Amino acid sequence: MDKLSKIEQRIREKVRDYREYQFTLPQHRAIWAFFDLSQEYNHIEDIYRISVLIPKIYFKLFSTIYIMKDDLVPVMSSSENIGPDILPSESPYTEDGNFIVPIRGNEELLDLLPNTIKICCKNVIGMILFTPVDNLKKEDFFFLEKYVNRIGYALHNCLLAQKNIEHIDFIKGLVTDIGHNVIVPNMFFKVYLNQLKRKIGSQENMINQLNEYLGSSIKQKDDFIKDKGIGYYLNNILDTLDGIKDEYDNINNHYKNTSLFLETLMRKSHFDKGKYIIEKKRVNIFKTIIEPQLWRYKRRLEEKGIEVNRTLIVPDEEFILMADPGLLAQVYANFLSNAVKYTRTEYTENGEKVKFIALGKEDIPDYFGKNRDGIKFNLFSTGPRIPPEENRFLFDEGFRCSNTENTVGTGHGLRFVKEVIALHGGAAGYEATPIGNNFYFVLPKSAD
Repeated sequence: MDKLSKIEQRIREKVRDYREYQFTLPQHRAIWAFFDLSQEYNHIEDIYRISVLIPKIYFKLFSTIYIMKDDLVPVMSSSENIGPDILPSESPYTEDGNFIVPIRGNEELLDLLPNTIKICCKNVIGMILFTPVDNLKKEDFFFLEKYVNRIGYALHNCLLAQKNIEHIDFIKGLVTDIGHNVIVPNMFFKVYLNQLKRKIGSQENMINQLNEYLGSSIKQKDDFIKDKGIGYYLNNILDTLDGIKDEYDNINNHYKNTSLFLETLMRKSHFDKGKYIIEKKRVNIFKTIIEPQLWRYKRRLEEKGIEVNRTLIVPDEEFILMADPGLLAQVYANFLSNAVKYTRTEYTENGEKVKFIALGKEDIPDYFGKNRDGIKFNLFSTGPRIPPEENRFLFDEGFRCSNTENTVGTGHGLRFVKEVIALHGGAAGYEATPIGNNFYFVLPKSAD
């Protein structure tokens, strides 16, 4: 049987089914109204509202919708009082004058539901409670079950659409993250390669001059030695060789950093889930994350005349946490990128002229609740304080402060920081200080 014939058969079965259902005219009209309105509205909250209001208007039945998340959670009610706590079930049941019906999703598409929706009792994604039902007939209970079936499929489709929108938004954000943390910094490969090329050219020039000396006459050699001496050229060759080694280290370290960021951002799990999925490991924060990022921004900080104060972080300290090294490294990269752009000269209380960043950490007892200590990681930079009225927007997508002085930026970096730290179970924030700005994040001290 071809597909067309199969669908034709199903339609004929539905014709027979509806004859047997013998729905009343108000019941038919309620179904029609639900179909019409569920196509007119596409937001999940509106589907909830339509689902509970139709029984109220057509049959004077109050109802409450519950959705399976970590627990069965009430999300919408047609009465002022939310429904009582109920238990999930694969079958309808009555209790205390209420009729409680399972909301079933599309069994073939259950795997595509958002991660926040849990499945119980095979394909049940929620429950709906109707009240009062003491005067309902058997046929009315049957209609309500069929009505809830329509709700299930409409909710499922709406949830899928919502997930797809969130997935697309994540992909757009991921593209921004790749551009911000990989593609733009990757331009420094060209800088390092050009510097390496110049040093190699200088080396070749010195060697050519020595070759001329070795092939010259005795008098020419005497003049050559009187001019600068062989030692001068040998020292220059050695200096240039050291420079070549430095540039090789620059390129090699930049390659490692770029590879780490690409591998972290391009994980298959991110694309599958439509959100960042962290992979925690035991990490020495200083050696694995902070030190490599400080090296990465060292030259740019020096070019801007920005000193680095690390007295508050002791390199030998073994403060090891469970964290995603790739994503946490990008948090520091975003902090340091902003520091390069916005650190300015300030004056201390003693009139001392300063321009620096400072990295530090501190323990905060009970930050996440009783006996749940936190570790606060700070990155301070001197410069004009951010206007107080703008503080609460700092970590919003696309927001840029009014005092950025037309500095190029996307307003995306801090939003990325907030999201990654939240995934680690932590919190990110900002504090103004007398001579600058402190951006920080707090992680659980005993993160799992």
